[in-house]
Amino acid sequence: RGGDGLWSPLKTAVSDARAVQSLLQSAYGFSYVRVIENATRREVLKAFESLSQKVLPDDNVLVYYAGHGFMETETNRGYWIPVDAEGRDNTTFLGNSTIRDELTLIASRAKHTLLISDSCFSGTLLRRGVRGIPDAADSEQYYKKVSSKKSVQIMTAGGVEFVDDNYQSSNHSPFTYFLLNELK
Repeated sequence: RGGDGLWSPLKTAVSDARAVQSLLQSAYGFSYVRVIENATRREVLKAFESLSQKVLPDDNVLVYYAGHGFMETETNRGYWIPVDAEGRDNTTFLGNSTIRDELTLIASRAKHTLLISDSCFSGTLLRRGVRGIPDAADSEQYYKKVSSKKSVQIMTAGGVEFVDDNYQSSNHSPFTYFLLNELK
C-alpha cells in the first residue's frame, strides 16, 4: 500500500465481498459471481473489461465494491482506492469517471445493471440528484416499470463522508451488514 500507511487494510472488506457472493449465489440464483480480493487498479479494470465482453442482452449485472474511497476536496472528484494505490497519488486510484464509463459500457449490453459501492465518499459516484424508491403505495407500479426497461442503478454506503468499518463486531461494515440482512 505504498508503504506510507495511508491506506491501511480494512477489517471487513473481504468478508463483506464473500458474504455478498454467497448470498447472491444461494438465495438469488446468480450463476456467475467473481470475487477479486485485494484488487489492484489493473485487476479492477480488467474485471470490468471482461464483464463487458461477457454480458448478454437479457443479463442482470451487479457490481459490488467494498474498500477505501477518497474525495479530493479541491476538485470534488471521488475515487476507489485499489490495493496498489500510492499515498495521495490519484493516478494510482480508480476515478469515479472511469467507473461510470465502465458501468455505462456494461449497461449498454445488459438488461439491468446495479452498482453497490461500500466505501467512504461513494456518494460522489452520483453525478446528479438522488432519486429514492417511491412510497409503498407506488412501489408495485415502479418495480413493474423498472423491470420492463433497461436500467442502471447505484447504491452507495453514504454521500460525501467517511464510513465506519466492522459494525458492532459483526465482521461487516454497517452498510453491508444492513444490506445482507435486508437481502436475507
